[in-house]
Amino acid sequence: MFNFSFFEISSLQRRILSGIGLVAIAGSIFLFRHSKSEEIALLPPPITTVAAMITVDVSGAVNQPGVYSLPANSRLFDAIKAAGAARSSADQRGSRKSLWSSCS
Repeated sequence: MFNFSFFEISSLQRRILSGIGLVAIAGSIFLFRHSKSEEIALLPPPITTVAAMITVDVSGAVNQPGVYSLPANSRLFDAIKAAGAARSSADQRGSRKSLWSSCS
C-alpha cells in the first residue's frame, strides 16, 4: 500500500542516530541539574516627579518688583531674594514664613 523504503537505515546509521540521541539526552539532563535558577526581582518603573511651581507677584520694598515663578515649597524669603533682595527700608519681620501661610 505505502512505500516506506526511505525509512530503511543501516545498522551503522542506527548506531550513529542512537549515539546522537543519547548525547542530546545526557546534555539536557546535565544542563537541567546544573542550571541555577534565581528569582528575578521585578522593580516598578522609576517614579519621576515634576517640581510644582507657583507664581508670585512680589511688590513693595524690594529692588526688582515683579512676577516670579518659584518651587511650590518656597518661603517668603525666596520670593524676596528672587526680587533682588529687600531694600534697607523694608520691614522684614515674618520674611521666613512659607508663601502658603502668608497667603491666608
